[in-house]
Amino acid sequence: MCMREQFPVFGGPPLSTGIVIALVVIASTSACRPYGISHRTQELLFSLDQPCQTQCREQINAIKELARRADPDSVEPLLEILQRPKQPKVLRIHIIRTLGHLKDKRTIKPLDRLLRQETDDDIRLAALMALSRFGPACPVTIFAHALYQPNIGIAGQAARILERYSAEVVVGEIIKLLRTGQV
Repeated sequence: MCMREQFPVFGGPPLSTGIVIALVVIASTSACRPYGISHRTQELLFSLDQPCQTQCREQINAIKELARRADPDSVEPLLEILQRPKQPKVLRIHIIRTLGHLKDKRTIKPLDRLLRQETDDDIRLAALMALSRFGPACPVTIFAHALYQPNIGIAGQAARILERYSAEVVVGEIIKLLRTGQV
């Protein structure tokens, strides 16, 4: 196929369509890593910005692939998407699970905030389970505080998580919570 169309570039000599296409491809591939984010990770994050179709299948699959890729550059965008109002519950739960899978310490505070402030029990339980994946990196206080959740299922799960810690540590954290009036 012969491409005879010509495109002037910044006042210089005209370029053929083939050269323009090649320049666009080169520019787009080099611009795909503006913050160290791979091209595929950018594509996956972009698909999360699209409106959900039937049961958010495309977005859920993108989130699962982000978890498999374990790309730490996806943490901040996932946290931002999680904070958006009116996100479908199923999407939020999958994002929370992925954040737990990534075990990035930047997610501990936002997940703790969800556990304490979210009104939906399924979201709070997902946040608790994601936090439990951090092991010793996650403060025991979070789980001790979760014992006082109004939902017995969440409180019971928090108790099971706290069984991993020594009794002295758990009791000490509960006493701190009681003394400071946090529960």
